[in-house]
Amino acid sequence: MPSCTSCMTPIFPGGARIQNGCFWCRTCFDAVYCVCRVCDRVFFRLQRFSDDCLCAPCRSRLDATWQPSQFLARNTTFNSVESTRPFGIELETSRCPDYRLLHDNTIFGAKQDGSISGMEFISPILYGDAGLTAIIDFCTKAKAMKFTVNSDCGYHLHIDMRGTLPDQRRSTAYAYYLTYPVWQTFVNQYRAYDCSYCRSPDYTATELLRCANFDWWAESQSRYQFINLKAYACHNTFEIRGYEGTLNANEICNWIKAHLKFADFVENETPSDLFDLFNGRHAKTWAAMRKILGPDLARVYGRKRATRNTPIFA
Repeated sequence: MPSCTSCMTPIFPGGARIQNGCFWCRTCFDAVYCVCRVCDRVFFRLQRFSDDCLCAPCRSRLDATWQPSQFLARNTTFNSVESTRPFGIELETSRCPDYRLLHDNTIFGAKQDGSISGMEFISPILYGDAGLTAIIDFCTKAKAMKFTVNSDCGYHLHIDMRGTLPDQRRSTAYAYYLTYPVWQTFVNQYRAYDCSYCRSPDYTATELLRCANFDWWAESQSRYQFINLKAYACHNTFEIRGYEGTLNANEICNWIKAHLKFADFVENETPSDLFDLFNGRHAKTWAAMRKILGPDLARVYGRKRATRNTPIFA
């Protein structure tokens, strides 16, 4: 029976910890060593009987990230956003110097993402015009702090689907499937055609419309598509992943307004009505979308279609 290296107490089989070639009883081991609660690495305790068992690499990583604050938009208006549907966004950056200074100065959270060189900033659930104001505030601070984006970065929009019925979610997904070629013309060439993180739909219209249980089917889809239907299983949202990285508040807010208006309109349409509305020549689909978006957004995205290097199909 081994004895503890520190207190010399006999240790019953199975009760010893071996560290650095020595036997330790549980009490002495816990007094000298910590096991990191994140990665299980064993290291010397900095303070006797300290409960904060984090190794230096994990401490540094966790200190660099934080969750978004709770956002309660009481008495907000909906004049600008023109929809009562909640939403949320994720903004990826390539460079964000001194971003920790935002920890207590923004409602956004921050997390690491292996696909980018900066941090990803995540909003809480946002509502109405107050949500747009919060985004403008964050972008103003980010620009003042010299944050940047590059071609690796994306802007992801989550539109709330809580309270919808399966048939409404199916209609929304089908409408995005039919109009995807037009949405492509609103984003840059790389995000529209070459980015593996926001691909074109991997499924057919037949698969979408004929699946027996839409939610189960959506959960089985890849999240790396222009519209991530899988997000409903995790967040009760549909995630629009197609837009390029940006810290331009006008672009961010216009994209939100466009998708909220689109989702509000299409969720109560039948697949047959959506097919009649959107299926056919590209010009016909764009004409229908212009009416849904309204004159101001139609002008914004009409200019993008005219200037961006994306094919316009006959």
